[in-house]
Amino acid sequence: MSRLRLAAIGCGNQASRQIHPSIIRIPELDWVAACDLVEEKVQRTADLYNVKPYTDMDEMIRQEQPQACVVVGPPAMHHEVGVRTLRAGCHLVCEKPPGETAAQAKDLLDAAKAAGKMGMVLTHWRHSQPHQQARQLMEQEDFGEPVFYQGHFHAWGPNDFSRYLIFQTVHLVDCTRHIMGDISEVFTFGSGEEGGAIGLSVALRFANGASGVLAMSGGMPILKSGFMVLGSGKQSIRVDDLQELRHSRMPPWLGQGGYGDWPEQVWAPGAPYINSAKNPYVEELRHFAQALLAGEQPRASLEDGYQAMRVLEAINESREKGEVVRL
Repeated sequence: MSRLRLAAIGCGNQASRQIHPSIIRIPELDWVAACDLVEEKVQRTADLYNVKPYTDMDEMIRQEQPQACVVVGPPAMHHEVGVRTLRAGCHLVCEKPPGETAAQAKDLLDAAKAAGKMGMVLTHWRHSQPHQQARQLMEQEDFGEPVFYQGHFHAWGPNDFSRYLIFQTVHLVDCTRHIMGDISEVFTFGSGEEGGAIGLSVALRFANGASGVLAMSGGMPILKSGFMVLGSGKQSIRVDDLQELRHSRMPPWLGQGGYGDWPEQVWAPGAPYINSAKNPYVEELRHFAQALLAGEQPRASLEDGYQAMRVLEAINESREKGEVVRL
């Protein structure tokens, strides 16, 4: 079987807890080297996973000749190191967000195009099994066209609006675009005080004419996420916490109908899938490897990352100005 030669840049908390343990579970990846500016961190990674350690990424790429690099760190690092990685001739997969601003995300996209390389952002919701199942149901003829969307994401922080948007709700926005397509207009209400609990309510208009709303909060004591989409065929699909899908339609599958009789088909992936944890890092990294080995663009692409950042900036601009922002 063909394998993709991979190097990892960044050996901090997120990389060591989530990304590195996922890489070793993917048969299509041949992890050869790791790099971090802190020698102790990269040596610990090298000892644990039997890869070659480096503190200089340029030297690592020259010596190891990886086909792709995974970059995990703060947003500024994703931008700066990501551009250098692409210019050095490697495909790129980076953690979210792909930069501190939409302009930085555009730099990554432009660098990939100039180098003839492909990139992917680790916004992992779209790779969960229930989300993939939702897309398959939406593509069936009897679902019709999507007419309304409702999404929510509630997390413990960060508790300031701009950081909460790019670090947390980037997941929800990428999921929303994956399910519904491009967003053309946003209008935002913000509530609460930075440093404490904060809330955001966002009205959406999609390029396909559908409408939608997003509900988001920081300072929540529990982590909750999900979405619902209604089709013109009078079917609805709901996904909760990346774990469970509920599908309903008219007329109902069972009984006589009416207010007291609305059965749903319920589907949950359970443990048999390759990664039964809440965050499907294994699925998204395996998708990255399989797509590149097939010569195809992986998703979420750097274009997806850039468009998500544009939406996030528009949401914040609307909050600050109190007016509709058109993308």
